[in-house]
Amino acid sequence: MPITGLASSPVTSQSRLAVETISGKSGMKHSLSSKFKGLLLVTPLLFAGCASLDEAGANLKAELAKAAERSRAQNGGANGRKEIAGSELDGIFKKYPITDTRNPERFPRVAITIKSASPGVFASTAVQNTLRDTDCVTFDVRLWKTAKDGRSFSDLVICTREMYPKIKNMPMFQIPNWGRRLYWPGDKNSGAVRTDGPTPPGTLFPNGAQYQNAWLDGLTNAKFFIGGMLVDLGYDWNDVHDRRVWVVSAPTQ
Repeated sequence: MPITGLASSPVTSQSRLAVETISGKSGMKHSLSSKFKGLLLVTPLLFAGCASLDEAGANLKAELAKAAERSRAQNGGANGRKEIAGSELDGIFKKYPITDTRNPERFPRVAITIKSASPGVFASTAVQNTLRDTDCVTFDVRLWKTAKDGRSFSDLVICTREMYPKIKNMPMFQIPNWGRRLYWPGDKNSGAVRTDGPTPPGTLFPNGAQYQNAWLDGLTNAKFFIGGMLVDLGYDWNDVHDRRVWVVSAPTQ
């Protein structure tokens, strides 16, 4: 399904810049690397306890990673927003994949409560450039590592700029297929009563035409954000047995 609703020009260029910066294609990585090497050569006493320059470089990288993580924790990620990326939720289903399809793992579980969405999220994909960089979805997540170990993540945000690179190659027809899946037959569930767990509801997405049309079936941009959230969580779109994530509730406008 072509992603016709996205404002492709501004989003794509900025997304490409972000990807290139991370991968080092922009030259920033190489520039920083040369500066750090120069610093190491000029001030070797700083690393007198290290067995080699490589070890010193590895130690420096580790310290930079710790500093970045502290900054993310204090400031809430890119642009001051709290995101799945960089948190305990990041890639959680890749860390704990389904290993036995006949008896799939039941944990961890993730319950998503979508709290708000900007107008462009519900705009039609049939019209070009209806989705701007500033369009965002705000949501809460409840992570269950076990039935007794629940952790809350409040006011997480996913915006177009971060979402688009995650889903641009994703088969979008899988979104409504995922939303209509029932929880594993025979397993305990709360049926039509939707909560943030640990017991999951009977279906992975709220029933009702207004919810299905707004987020799954309708020609709106909303399904892209659902896809972006689940990609961040490490959800495997090829594994129909993994039903450990559900949406508790969602607005329709």
